[in-house]
This record gives sequence, structure tokens and C-alpha cells, in this order.
Amino acid sequence: MQFYAVSLLILVPLYKKPIAGLITMGMFFVATTLTTGFIIHFEDLPGFPGENLIADRNGDKLQKYMSDIYFKPWCHMGPYLVGMFLAHLLHSKNMRIKLRPVFVTIGWILAAVLGLVLVYGNYNYFTGDLIMSNALRSFYGALSRSAWGLMLSWVLFACVTEQGGYVNTLLSWKALVPLSRLTYSAYLLHIFVLTTFFASQQTSFYVNHFLVITIYLGLLVITMGVSFVFSLAFEAPMMELEKIFLPRRQEKHSDSNPQLINCQDSSDENVTNCSYVDSEPLFSEHQDEHQRNSVKYRGQLT
Repeated sequence: MQFYAVSLLILVPLYKKPIAGLITMGMFFVATTLTTGFIIHFEDLPGFPGENLIADRNGDKLQKYMSDIYFKPWCHMGPYLVGMFLAHLLHSKNMRIKLRPVFVTIGWILAAVLGLVLVYGNYNYFTGDLIMSNALRSFYGALSRSAWGLMLSWVLFACVTEQGGYVNTLLSWKALVPLSRLTYSAYLLHIFVLTTFFASQQTSFYVNHFLVITIYLGLLVITMGVSFVFSLAFEAPMMELEKIFLPRRQEKHSDSNPQLINCQDSSDENVTNCSYVDSEPLFSEHQDEHQRNSVKYRGQLT
């Protein structure tokens, strides 16, 4: 929520002078990246939650990481800024950006590789088979979230500009619409469901694949159920209030409101003849010549 207030420092310059806004956005990105890296470096924190859990048996570093990095908003602004830049790019180009097929293919390959590296590239560091150096931990912790946001930004960019192919078809599947309405509530509430579950365990348990899958599916169902209630109680009413108090203005397009030029008063004081300028002809060739060149507006002229 803090980002909504801070974003005004970026959006206002971005609206007035786009170059100044982009520079401000870049300064915020550099600041949040360096801050996260310095905290990890000087406090000797892990690069991600769960790094080398075997060595950190008491979980002291993990708790320190959660309190100093995970729950601090200034360490999470990178992906927000990446999304803001994408929104500015799409808006400035009216969402009409077409890339050559070869560049689209390269984009999907890079996004897939980046996502896989971020998810599975730290496996050996998670198990403790490899130990991250302090410099690598700082680098990974400072940029991994922004890199994940960059990967998702490509998916959004490709789908919005109708270059997503089968991915766009899958994400546009109507069966996913009900679940998509619950994603934000699930994002807000999942940490409480996880904390409640693990804090309620009175004994240790042996971890295996089947147990992890069972816990994951169970917590997923509980999270979505709680999110459904939360969405009905809070999110849906607020969205309706927003529609009432902040109605969206209907944009006027040239195809529905063509531009009028060369308006001249006719001999009839209640008639004005105006010629249309539009990309498509308003009248067919079989219509009257007078009809094709002008449209009569009747009404009292002032």
C-alpha cells in the first residue's frame, strides 16, 4: 500500500515530462536494489528464504531475513517499478507494439530461461550442497525479485499486444476467471494460513514428497476458501464503491465520433452542412452525392 503513495512521485513527473518521470523511476529502482543488497551484505543474511537450512538449524538467519528483508516494503519495490515501466510503455504506444516473430521467439525463450533459473537455479544452495558467497547472496537477493517481475512483464506484454499465442489462449480461458478474482486476496492472506499451520505443529515431522504435496494442496484449498470469503466481504464491495465514486470516463474513438471539418451554414438558418474526415467512407458509392459530402444537423443555431 505504501507504493501507491510513493508512486505519485513518479506518476506526476511521468505525466508532465516523461523523461523526468523515467529518470525518477530509475533512481527509485537503483535505490531499492542497492538498499536490499547492502542489508544482505552487511548483516550477512541469506540471499533467499531457506538458503542452507541445514546449517541454520535454529532458523536465526531465516528470522532475521524475514524481519529485515521479506516484510520490508522498500526491499520489494523493484518488481513494482518494472510493472510501472511496462504500463507506461503500453500506454504511450496505445498497446500497439508489434515485434518480428524472431524477436517474439527470443523473448519467450529468455523469459522461460530466466523463470527456470530463478526457481530451480538455487536448488543446490537450498540443500546446502553449495554455499553462496556474500557477494553472490547480495547480488541475488537484490535483483531476483526484479528479474521475476521482468519475466512476468514479458508474459503480460506478449499477451496484451496479441503476441502470446497459446499462452494467451490458456490465460484467457474463461474457467480461470473465478480464480483470478481471488488472486489478490490469496496473496494477502496466504502468509497467515501458512503461519497458522506451521505454528500449530507441536512435533517435528519427516518431510517427503508426498507429504509436501499433501500439505501444499490442503493449504491451497484453505487459502482460496478464505480468500473467497474475504473477497465477498471486502474486495467486491470496495470495487462497487469505486465504480460509484470514481466512474471511468468513456474514451471517444475516431470510429464512433469522426472528426468534423468545414462546417458551413446553409441558406436554411436551422441547417449546417459539415464534411466528415474518416479513414473509411461513410456512404456507399450508390448513395446521393450530396449525402456523401455532407451531413445535415438540424437544430437551433446560436
